Amino acid sequence: MMSGKNSYKYKTGLACMRVQPFHTGHQRLIDKMLSECETCFLAIGSANEEGTERNPISYTNRKRLVENFYVGDWMEGRLFIFPATDINDLPNWSTFVTNMVPFPVDIYYAGTEGDAIAFRDYPPKDYQEIKVEVLERDELPKFVSATEIRNLFNKGNPTWKLFIPTGNVDITERVLNGLHPFPKLEELENEMGGELE
Repeated sequence: MMSGKNSYKYKTGLACMRVQPFHTGHQRLIDKMLSECETCFLAIGSANEEGTERNPISYTNRKRLVENFYVGDWMEGRLFIFPATDINDLPNWSTFVTNMVPFPVDIYYAGTEGDAIAFRDYPPKDYQEIKVEVLERDELPKFVSATEIRNLFNKGNPTWKLFIPTGNVDITERVLNGLHPFPKLEELENEMGGELE
């Protein structure tokens, strides 16, 4: 634990989520991690999938949705976002993800008990201890899942916007429509011949 005015309960925190799209449940979990951890790592799962019914949004655009909302923490080096491909191996998932984090992880934040199983029942190899904290989604008022948000969007029901963090609605709408979230950045990337990270 650090001392002084910027003291945190934990040195390193980790969360995993698919962000299809980034919504208020994700925001609540990341906010909690940022409030308790000096350095935070976010693994965006199913990073190898895009354009499918379950994973329509590319990894790059999912990362941009989070970075746009947490631009200060991202720019200050407190929030690191990285891709995690599907390995379809629950007993080895926690080891696979923690091996991508350059520091020992003190605490893993999960959105449901189901999400916590990989870390609670199958802790990372070479870890004597890792704390697991679950922020249950049903504690949120009017919470819907990313699947429900996509369904509302696809039906043309504007209530999906109620579950997207303030300031991210317009770029989320562009992403759900299959467009680049930032038109000016898209122009620059086209000029440069590739995605800017």
